[in-house]
Amino acid sequence: MSEETPLIGLPYIMASQAQKHVTHNEALARLDALVQLAVTSRTRALPPEAPLEGERHIAGEGAGGPWTGLDGQVLVFSAGAWMALSPRAGWTAYVEDEAATLLHDGTDWRALAPARLNRLGLNTDADGHNRLAVKANGVLFSHDDVSGSGTGDVRAAFNKSAPGQDAGFAFQTGFSARALMGLYGDDDFRIKVSPDGAAFHDAIVVDRASGHVGIGRRPAHPLDVDGAIDAGALIARSQIGGVSWFGDIDGAKWSTKLGGYYLSFLSDGEDAANLEGGDIPFEGRPFRVKARLHPSGTMDLAGTARLAAMPTTASGANVYADGGGLLLRSTSSARYKREIEPLDMAYAEALLALRPVWYRSSAPADDPAFSWYGFLAEEVAAIDPRLVAFGYADEAYEVVEIEDETGRRPERRPRPGAVPEPRGVDYARFTVIHHALIAEMRETIAGLAARVAKLEGGGG
Repeated sequence: MSEETPLIGLPYIMASQAQKHVTHNEALARLDALVQLAVTSRTRALPPEAPLEGERHIAGEGAGGPWTGLDGQVLVFSAGAWMALSPRAGWTAYVEDEAATLLHDGTDWRALAPARLNRLGLNTDADGHNRLAVKANGVLFSHDDVSGSGTGDVRAAFNKSAPGQDAGFAFQTGFSARALMGLYGDDDFRIKVSPDGAAFHDAIVVDRASGHVGIGRRPAHPLDVDGAIDAGALIARSQIGGVSWFGDIDGAKWSTKLGGYYLSFLSDGEDAANLEGGDIPFEGRPFRVKARLHPSGTMDLAGTARLAAMPTTASGANVYADGGGLLLRSTSSARYKREIEPLDMAYAEALLALRPVWYRSSAPADDPAFSWYGFLAEEVAAIDPRLVAFGYADEAYEVVEIEDETGRRPERRPRPGAVPEPRGVDYARFTVIHHALIAEMRETIAGLAARVAKLEGGGG
């Protein structure tokens, strides 16, 4: 026959045992220690210096002194000595200094948490509607690095029963909503605001099918704005680098793609519309726009389009676009030239080998029914690359994020290793070549005319 009970190890009174009261009292002491088990702490490695009769602890990790080797066991101070009780699976204990209830799983103590709660209030009361209620200065959700099964991710999901229902966040003042964010009334993502908690206005709508963004409305374009835009402020404060807009400005449809490529305007009504812009950071140089839009889609520039002063600026200089899309000025003053010498006529005469061609343009902006005359940039470059504007093909560019004193912004730049290629012929520079050739031919003709006159006059 066993001398102890199988569950909590109470000693049995044996047959013919002397001093049965000793065994009985020991059993009572164990019952007193284990029934309604509450311990002072579970972190101490050494016993307190002056324990009270009946004081209980769960020995902490690395226990020493009288508790050596008793980590995790229940220690009871009884009759002037510490009694150790080995916990078994299913034991529960209340830890007073943590205000926490523990459960022993057969190996170790762990926090007792029910598998399912009907409602939970943290520092406040939950109710039938708000089944989880929290009053705190902050709430933290972090990835699982405790259980051993964490993936490193953390995600909160909000699931609604049908598209017409709501799923989202509500931001309140005095328990009256002032902003909503989520899927409200349909499956488009919305940010809504309210002055009183009753009437709400769509601030931003993201179309679930296209990803288009609308400000004040459901979008029909990649960016759709309801109402007028302060275009001057928008353009003046915008960053360059592939950012696009489409919206209404005083009734006129307009779109821009900043980054040094194009600005386009399309009228949407009977009346012409005015667009006045501030200084646009156009490739690092201020560019002032004041335009009048017509129903035909044409645009009149009012005033001037001005580039900031550059070191080689000459008054009244021509402006042209280089192969990279930059607007540059052509200067002619001697102050901007060095190593000046007469043109070597061999360069001019070599260009006489160029073949003029007739062609139709494949550029989207050109009328496919029209035709032109000109040279091929590749053939001109093979003879004299100085008469050709070089640039990069569209596929040679990439958009990268850069950071400077103005903050982070995207910038379009050629990919590493990209090689510029002939993009256009600088026909203006042919003027110098033609002038030299005409002067040479004029001199030759004058010489021939003198000889003919001499022959006709009988001069021999």
